[in-house]
Amino acid sequence: MVVRSIVVSRWLLVISRWLVLIIVVLSLCVNVLADVKDNAPNLKIGQVIEYNGRDWVVENITPKKLVILCPNYDYSKFFSKSNWGWFYGTDKCISVPLSVLFPKQTTPSSPVTPSRPSIENMPDSEVIKLATNAKYLNNLSAKDFNKLYKRVLEISVMHPTKKNVAAYMFMTNFLRLKALVFAHAVTDYVLANPKYNMAAKTSGTTSWSRHEYVKVSKERRSSFVREHSKDMGLMVFIKNGCPYCMEQMHVLSWFKADYGVDVLLVSMNGCPQNTMGLMCVTKPEAFQIYGIQYEPTIFLVIRGKNGKPSMFPVGAGLTTEQDLLNRVYYYANTYYNPQERYTDKNFLHLLEEGK
Repeated sequence: MVVRSIVVSRWLLVISRWLVLIIVVLSLCVNVLADVKDNAPNLKIGQVIEYNGRDWVVENITPKKLVILCPNYDYSKFFSKSNWGWFYGTDKCISVPLSVLFPKQTTPSSPVTPSRPSIENMPDSEVIKLATNAKYLNNLSAKDFNKLYKRVLEISVMHPTKKNVAAYMFMTNFLRLKALVFAHAVTDYVLANPKYNMAAKTSGTTSWSRHEYVKVSKERRSSFVREHSKDMGLMVFIKNGCPYCMEQMHVLSWFKADYGVDVLLVSMNGCPQNTMGLMCVTKPEAFQIYGIQYEPTIFLVIRGKNGKPSMFPVGAGLTTEQDLLNRVYYYANTYYNPQERYTDKNFLHLLEEGK
């Protein structure tokens, strides 16, 4: 039994050594094939190649990366190459390193250009030089342009030499021309896409259309305010002896006559003798309740469907009748037609409608 175990162990040792040897040989073959693939991907045994001006047949490729080449005897080309001549067929096989036949092609590295220091760390003289280089400026991003522009401004303010100021003005004019180019591009696009033409939507694009728009708009607003005048009123905070309040009362009297909206004067220190036909009460405590800071201050009061009033500020200081009409219409229209109000909630709806 002991002898048998010794024999078995010896056989296992021999087999293991052979396995190691096989693995080493295989790894060498893999490396050779890999090198061949890298250096000469199309090289095959039996292939005819040209080397040193002659035709050779690839006989073998050794693990040491040697290629065995033998002359390719093509007797139909006996006189085709003078350097072989009468000695054609007498040459022997040769071995040539694979690296000689197919040298590895190295990719030429691109020249490394020294990186330019950041604008913040650049000398003033270099910054001023770049500021007058139109091609350099035109290739900058908006962010980098702003950095350079700010730096040039700082240099010019602290050292307003002719050269520094000239550089700042050069960049300023560059920016102005860029803005003009953008403005022309926007104009071309808007005219080709009328839904983005804000002027056409609001007041038209000609003096005649603007005049007609203002006329129609005022009629529409006037009609709307008159239609809802019974559910609206103006509460005006005044002070007796205030000259501006007296002037505002003239406007309020006209507004009531034109649009039928009731006006209530709320005074801090007693009502004036001539209220111009407007109702007036003395309520000094109301000034604190509503946080009044100026006289006159005007609030629009709208009676809600549930009877609860809603208040909107429409004037602080002297306010013209036209401005008063516009503000009353704005709040009243968006109150009765919430879909007309520009809010985050109906933003996408307004966008889809092309507002």
